[in-house]
Amino acid sequence: MTEIKRGLSKKLGGTLAGIERKSDRSQTIIERKTALTLLMRLGRHLFQGRKEQSFYIEKTCYLKTKGLI
Repeated sequence: MTEIKRGLSKKLGGTLAGIERKSDRSQTIIERKTALTLLMRLGRHLFQGRKEQSFYIEKTCYLKTKGLI
C-alpha cells in the first residue's frame, strides 16, 4: 500500500494529492451515473412519444395512398 502511495505522489509532484484525486474521480463517476440515469429516462420518454407519432404518420400516409381516407 505504501508503494502505491509513493507511486501516486511521484506522478503528481511529490504530494499525496493522488489519493484525493482518486476519491474525486469516484465521486465524479457516481455523479455521471446519476446524470446518465436521468438522461436515459428523459430519452425514453421523448423517444416513446416520437415512436407513437411516427407510427400515426405512417398509418395516415398508408391509408391516404390506398384511398381509404
